[in-house]
Amino acid sequence: ALGWEVMGEEVIVEYNEDTDGYVDYQLMRDGEPEVCVEAKAIGTAIADDTNFDTSYDPKPAKQLRRYMRTTGSEYGLLTNGKKYVIYESTADSQPEEEIILSADLGNLTEHTDRLSYIAP
Repeated sequence: ALGWEVMGEEVIVEYNEDTDGYVDYQLMRDGEPEVCVEAKAIGTAIADDTNFDTSYDPKPAKQLRRYMRTTGSEYGLLTNGKKYVIYESTADSQPEEEIILSADLGNLTEHTDRLSYIAP
């Protein structure tokens, strides 16, 4: 939960406002979209540039990045329950997102500095 008020107005489940699909969890700050969370099933291959392999399916990452753009969210979190990848929007003229954290569940506590970006 990272401190988000799950039962309040900060977390919206299946958010669908001007998106092509449903954001699994939209984290709101001051009523505005801040973090898109896309939760995939355990076993779903998610990867980034540092661990690309043939089992990689880019669809989850593309889906999350599209949601970030359409909602105006600064951050996105893609997870399969075991791996956590955090994206940050860049402020370039061309919309693009960059990975600021890719970590396994077992070592998330080593990355509190990066996790703080998506805390309320």
